[in-house]
Amino acid sequence: MRDDTIKDQLASDIETQVRSLEQMNLKALRDFWQERWGSPPKLRAVELLRLIIAWRIQAAAEGGLSAEVLSV
Repeated sequence: MRDDTIKDQLASDIETQVRSLEQMNLKALRDFWQERWGSPPKLRAVELLRLIIAWRIQAAAEGGLSAEVLSV
């Protein structure tokens, strides 16, 4: 039961972080990136940057790509 509670909380935290991206403009997204991963990409497409950041948040929480996928 406790593991389910932790997983639910983690999923909620991920969802909250990803949803917060929807309100950010390009500068805010780049600042968000800079704080977490260093120099942001030079993208100008706001939606693409949102998707990349959302993937990175989820990958950090869930473990990213499997070794099998990375070996392809």
